[in-house]
Amino acid sequence: MSKLNLDNTSKVVSIVSVVVAVIVSIVGFFSTRKANQLQEKIQHLEATNKELENSKEVYNTSPRITAKFDLLLARAFAEEYMTKAEKGETVKYLLPTKEISRELIKTIPNWKRRRGLMTGEACGTEGLKARQVVTLLIKNIGFADATDVKITAKQKICPSENPLKGWYEFSAGHDELGYPFLQSTIKDWPTVTFAVEDLLGQGSPKNDINEVQVVLASVSATTLFGTVLVPVEISWKNKMNLKQESQQISDNLFSRVSSDLTGAQLGNLGSICP
Repeated sequence: MSKLNLDNTSKVVSIVSVVVAVIVSIVGFFSTRKANQLQEKIQHLEATNKELENSKEVYNTSPRITAKFDLLLARAFAEEYMTKAEKGETVKYLLPTKEISRELIKTIPNWKRRRGLMTGEACGTEGLKARQVVTLLIKNIGFADATDVKITAKQKICPSENPLKGWYEFSAGHDELGYPFLQSTIKDWPTVTFAVEDLLGQGSPKNDINEVQVVLASVSATTLFGTVLVPVEISWKNKMNLKQESQQISDNLFSRVSSDLTGAQLGNLGSICP
């Protein structure tokens, strides 16, 4: 329910409550039973109004964090990352762990030079597949600021000594699992928690409102490269009341990742094959 709806509903309830109270005050026109019934209605309306006022208070004083996955083509990611880094500007992508940072800093320059952007073979059965970067984009659409923002994730270090070499995670049925289906295997992965910058709410100046884009993995279809993070929870502190709050990363957020991965598969380029 929007703030406007809460305000309007609260006003209507208050008006009705007053009208009923006036009617009851003219108790001479009603039997005691009727008066008692109306008094009960007044109490119910007053309780409803109090709940609405509380809802308005919560709405006005709470951060509301939204999260979504965003898949970027490797070269586009590298272009933006390197261009900002070379100019000394703030890079909007957060490399959250030392493993991911160490691996991607080696890989990103190659992507910018158009190296390692594809996997597979043009004339192979499955054809070519694009390299992509999986990120989690989070922002605060509530009024209050969110401070001490942290993401809890499951992490698997690259099983190969060479982080540029692809690896796979398999289901119980020995099928290759793409990134959006890793939830079935992450139970035994180590848990890591890392901090991100404070997320300013809508009560802040428009130019100060920010968002954070966290790098989670480098993939190509079902092939995984380097260290992989799968987020499970976001936590933060409400700056207004200092209460600790959190929300789980819901399973339905992963559905778009699957479609984006499929869309980056070029397939067999049969027309150029012998």
